[in-house]
Amino acid sequence: MRTAWVGRVAVFAATLDCPSSFLAYHIIFLNETRRHQLVAILDWLNRGLLPAIVLSDVELYVRHGVLAPAAGGGELLAIFNMNMDPLPALRLRLGGQLVSKIAKLNGDGTWMDLEWRADSGTELTVNTPVESMVPLLLRLT
Repeated sequence: MRTAWVGRVAVFAATLDCPSSFLAYHIIFLNETRRHQLVAILDWLNRGLLPAIVLSDVELYVRHGVLAPAAGGGELLAIFNMNMDPLPALRLRLGGQLVSKIAKLNGDGTWMDLEWRADSGTELTVNTPVESMVPLLLRLT
């Protein structure tokens, strides 16, 4: 017996080619309104909020993973600031379970607990800078 798998598909009708100038491309595609639209589409495709989104207007590369219980459990965020300016603090939108502790991985392999505050139902601010070109690894439990 075959099990039917029901998925969702979103078609994004936009060109990714850069028009005559980067500024024109930024106005057309790389802006906060478009970002909110893309996040909403990804949430819809996911059938719920994505596990974690960094709320920032600078160029960040973020990877999300789930840690095995044998490794302490929780979720892992790897964040790379590709911008030349550091971020003074990190704002996140979380879609999963509630967070009780956030820690960052130090260079010596130890975890250091960080202070954070809840801003709204799903958003929080972590009191740690995100330096330019320096990876930041967070564990959320």
